[in-house]
Amino acid sequence: MKNLKIAVIAAVLMAALFVPAITASAASCGETVSQNTAADLQAVDYETDEIIGELLAPSRYSAVEKLNKKTEIARREGKSPADITDEQAIKELNQDNVKVMSLEEAFAEVQTEIGEIIRRVVDGAADAKSKGAAFYTDKILQNKEKLLLGLTYLERLYDFDMGEHNIKDVLLYEPGVYGVSTDVLDWLIQIGGAGGDTLKISNNANVFGYGKLFWPVTYAGTLDSFLEENRQKWIPDISMEEWFVQESPAYILEQSSDWDSKETGIYRRLSADVAFRAHILPLLTVSEDSIYMIANSATITYGIVDCYIDRILRETDPARYGELREQFQQQLEQAARQQKAFIDVWHRIAKPENKELLSSNRVVLDSLRIDPDTTVQWSDKFGENAARGVREFFTPLNLYGAYMFADGVAEGTRIRYYASKALTERGFATYAHELTHMLVSELMLNGYGARDGMLAEVFTRGMFEPYELNDPPAFNLNLIYDRLTVSDRYHNGAPQRFQDEADLQNYVRGILDVIYTLDYAEANVVLTKSAEEKMKWFHKLEQIEDSEIRYNQGQEGARHNLDSVRELTLDEAEKLNTIDDLIRESMIASRYEVNGTQTTGTAARNGYYVVPLFTANYAGVQNDCGVSGDLMIRRQAFELLGEYGYYGGMVPYISNQYKEAAQSEQAILSDQYVLKKIFGGSYDTMADFKTAMFQRRIEKLDELKPVTITWKNQSVTINHFEKLRLLMQEAVESDLVQVSVLPGGANNIRAQETEVERLKQEIFKGYLIQTEDFRESIYQTDSTPEEPPESEGSPGDTNSEQPGGTGDSGSQQPGGADSEQPGNAGSQQPGGSGDSGSQQPGGADSEQPGGTGSQQPGNTGSQQPEQPDTGTDKKNTTPKLLLCRVTSAKTSHTLRWNSVKSADGYEIYGAESNGTYKRLRTVSKKSDTWKHKKLKKGKSYKYYVTAYQKAGGKKIVLAKSLPVYSTAAGGTYGNPSKITAKKTYVSVKSGKKVRLHVQVTGKKLSKTGKKVRYVSSNPAVAKVSGQGVITGKKRGSCTVYCIARNGLYKKVKVKVNNK
Repeated sequence: MKNLKIAVIAAVLMAALFVPAITASAASCGETVSQNTAADLQAVDYETDEIIGELLAPSRYSAVEKLNKKTEIARREGKSPADITDEQAIKELNQDNVKVMSLEEAFAEVQTEIGEIIRRVVDGAADAKSKGAAFYTDKILQNKEKLLLGLTYLERLYDFDMGEHNIKDVLLYEPGVYGVSTDVLDWLIQIGGAGGDTLKISNNANVFGYGKLFWPVTYAGTLDSFLEENRQKWIPDISMEEWFVQESPAYILEQSSDWDSKETGIYRRLSADVAFRAHILPLLTVSEDSIYMIANSATITYGIVDCYIDRILRETDPARYGELREQFQQQLEQAARQQKAFIDVWHRIAKPENKELLSSNRVVLDSLRIDPDTTVQWSDKFGENAARGVREFFTPLNLYGAYMFADGVAEGTRIRYYASKALTERGFATYAHELTHMLVSELMLNGYGARDGMLAEVFTRGMFEPYELNDPPAFNLNLIYDRLTVSDRYHNGAPQRFQDEADLQNYVRGILDVIYTLDYAEANVVLTKSAEEKMKWFHKLEQIEDSEIRYNQGQEGARHNLDSVRELTLDEAEKLNTIDDLIRESMIASRYEVNGTQTTGTAARNGYYVVPLFTANYAGVQNDCGVSGDLMIRRQAFELLGEYGYYGGMVPYISNQYKEAAQSEQAILSDQYVLKKIFGGSYDTMADFKTAMFQRRIEKLDELKPVTITWKNQSVTINHFEKLRLLMQEAVESDLVQVSVLPGGANNIRAQETEVERLKQEIFKGYLIQTEDFRESIYQTDSTPEEPPESEGSPGDTNSEQPGGTGDSGSQQPGGADSEQPGNAGSQQPGGSGDSGSQQPGGADSEQPGGTGSQQPGNTGSQQPEQPDTGTDKKNTTPKLLLCRVTSAKTSHTLRWNSVKSADGYEIYGAESNGTYKRLRTVSKKSDTWKHKKLKKGKSYKYYVTAYQKAGGKKIVLAKSLPVYSTAAGGTYGNPSKITAKKTYVSVKSGKKVRLHVQVTGKKLSKTGKKVRYVSSNPAVAKVSGQGVITGKKRGSCTVYCIARNGLYKKVKVKVNNK
């Protein structure tokens, strides 16, 4: 028994000794180390711990950074910067830097889970048991700051999933999966001690490869290959592109263009660009509702969600937050579409060799304003007042910028928004504005660069930047907005209106058709007023030399101008009697706002100017030593675009396209030089060009399509110009009374609110919508737009023909005849000519009293022109209507005529008024304009034009115009400038008569110069006498042309009813 008791006691003692051993072995090595170290690791303060600050510090601070910090400390402490030591400055710089590193939230997350992390890492070590808890405890406590930073780095950048695998956890707890055996604890400590330069989030793509931070765990040489290695392991059936967009908490929208040959998604674009690779991991680990991203073929836009949604509502009003979130997503989708539309329209317009310039990764950084905008609230760079997206993405990737008072700024290849927001209407304009700065030289200007003397803002505001709906009406190419459903607009509804360069030209030409017509209607009324009223209505625009040298001044001797606007003198106002006077004297409407709302003054260079649509500008200016002022550059660029096309008119005018040629000729690249190239000899000056543009529209006043507008709360249909003129007269009368100048130099009524401009606005909008953004003409008889000269001519060269011309090299050219100007051969003839029943104006001038009827082809009246033997068969088998008119300049005359169907060409005949006709030029069927140059000042000349068809080796005359007469400037008598008819529509019964009352006016007209000739388009329906008496012949309609001596005419539509 005794032995039994001893055995029991021994067993109990052994059991008692064995229990602690069992308890000790039940707690793993990792658990023990965790218990021994967790409290110390959690006690480290990320922001204040000096060791953390030193570990994350960059390799050096610049002298400027240290000086700025010393200054900051000195101001705070009331000391001199010299009293602050480098050590003090560096200590605070380190404290700032730990915030900039954007690791604080990841650091806090690591500390929260540190116990479990330590347990798993230690237990996962191959030699945990052999080395024991004490070894790991000591190692961790000796390197606690480095370990924490190593863990924080992985938490911050690799806490994302591939399939069911979290990559951070794989790196921590399954390191051997990548085929490399490593001690994770050592690796984490190595990461934490790598230094601030290496641990910057902006450097995250540079830690792969031999000897670098991730070499101990993977042989992947790049971030992309490391992610691809994971994809193949965990999600082999899902593409990287699909995974990336799905996994990222950021809002990501891709809008690649059909023309983009890259065919790569956003992940591939980021990984392939060294500047963007570092964005991949942050985009995978940002918080929800933190960052958005829009990618198109040309740009990548980043923005913070806090700019559009009040984050506080997420906690205080979740329902409202959800609504705003949906609105934000809609904004995001619209912005993506509109940005893409801007890029696509320029791809369509760009020359083929320049299109690839649009394919790029230009970065666009949205505003860092925080919603709601109770004040100007710009996110701090870090800290509690920083937006989440700023803390997590912008700041650590070096994308943060301090606020600037501007909508946006182009910074090299990057755009930054400030006051404007990228997802708003205003933001779309900013996008177009800043991208224009980037693209203008190489893409928009066809690689020629901005013209010498033209500064950067000339090409943005007022030219290629689309305007917001609430902006005053201005010349505007809508290259970004989708406004097809908006009727209250003054521009094309969407960028898709422009499928090619021709669309651009036709659209602007349509604008100008309306604007020239409306401005003429305004002038038509005002020019009948007293000199005092004209003095009130008009201001004079002058070009004054800019005294400052521009950074792109150009060749030696180049001098550039500014636009200056002043009031008229009474003497100047008395001399304004015709539209030509307004053009020659550079008149603009006095409501034109030059500086702010002031209507006089000098417009500074490189300003943010627009070209108002409805404030009449009759000036045509040019600088013979450089460029004109900013206002006129913009206006005239649009006018040249409308007439000569984008690459034929606008680009040469605003670029250095002709710089090399000018240098070779030792000439200054001036307006004069450039316009000579563009005009190709058609016009001497911009004023001549402007005169011709107005005259073309004046000649088509009777062909305007009816348009219905809402005016003074009533629906009004304007079905002829006279009705438009009466409405304009009423508006002018009102403004003459109501508008006055305030003491500060502004008018009491803004330009766009005057009666005249309100009327113009309604008419313009009516035509814009009716013609589907000027896809159709505003004229009834236009089928295709006229084509301007295709290439440069040589003014004064009497022997040259333009390329493609079919001129007769043997034709006589008195006065130095200019080369032919190709025109449009396909447009319809006035009055529906081409009908075999129409009558051709004869050779006789119906000044002869007692004329007995309309002029007939071949009629040999007293002024039948003498015709030389030209080898042309004079047989006119099918008479066709050919109308010719002549306009005068100092030493030149310009002839214009309508095209004749089936004609193979035209012959122009002319002489001094008392001389014998000679053939001056034979031109191709494409021509409808010719200029007779080097004439004698003040001398009178006469002309007529024939249309011919080639048959059997001969030229068959199809039509011959009435002779036209004109006096070069400086003569005793002037030329007709206006022809008016009391009625432009008459109805007459068959066999009955009605008399027309027509008047010709102009400066210094002789009695002969006031006479009118009459031609009926169809005498079988109605004939007309030389005195303007119409006789109805049979039921039908026709047109009677009332023609002044210079060919200026007014059309009267005639309807004949049965008795």
